[in-house]
Amino acid sequence: MRESAGLCSIAIGCAGGKHRACGLVEILATRLREHGQMVDVDHRHAHLPRVLTQ
Repeated sequence: MRESAGLCSIAIGCAGGKHRACGLVEILATRLREHGQMVDVDHRHAHLPRVLTQ
């Protein structure tokens, strides 16, 4: 990874209502930390109910 001059924000959303984005963010954060990056995670909508459809 190359060094950055400042902060970087990454936003991942899931329109399906199954909160898959939360899992993806945690995986990404873990990988970035393994490469020495400082990472803060904010799950903005994880408190909302999941939408399950058949």
